[in-house]
Parts: sequence; C-alpha cells; structure tokens
Amino acid sequence: MSTGARSDLNQTYFQALVPGNSWTLDFTNTSAQVGPFASTTTLVSIFPTQDCWVKIGSGAQTAAAISSGASGTSVFCPGGIQNFLGVDPSDYLAIVRNATSGTIYICECT
Repeated sequence: MSTGARSDLNQTYFQALVPGNSWTLDFTNTSAQVGPFASTTTLVSIFPTQDCWVKIGSGAQTAAAISSGASGTSVFCPGGIQNFLGVDPSDYLAIVRNATSGTIYICECT
C-alpha cells in the first residue's frame, strides 16, 4: 500500500497526477518561455536535461542565472532531475541555461 504525498500548496494529498498539456522547449543563454498554462493547472512537472534557472509568474517572464553572492527570483533546477513546481492557472514559465544549453520537458498537472 502506498502513502500519498503531502502538498501544503495544492491538495491535501495527491496519489497520482492527471497530466494535461505537455511542452518541450530548448533553452540557451537567452531566456525562453512557455505559457500560459491551462486554467486548471496548479502543478507542473519539469525535467531539464542540463542545469538551468526557472521563473514562474503571471504575464511575460524572464529567467536569469544568479551568480555567486547575488540574489534573484529565478529558481535553480539541476539537469537530469525531475522537479514539481506549484503554479497558478494562466502562469508562464521562463527558462535560461546555467552553463550548457539543453531541453526542458514540461507537463501541466491538475
């Protein structure tokens, strides 16, 4: 028997995710974006092939790599690791490489 994963930002428990739209986006040293997400999307699954920086928000977004000792609003996502990020419906996701260009696979979940 499995136990559901707790998420304070979404539903109390989620046992399985319902996949929605999927996106594939190549990223380089220039910020690229996808969106808007569907009106029912509250979570996205992302899988970048290389280290990258991601920013999520309403309207057009620009992701920026954050150098050592600096601060910013982009989130670092290591390459080769699946991440789940909470989003609001109609948000956009922007991405930029850390050092090496790659591809990110995004799946909207409800």
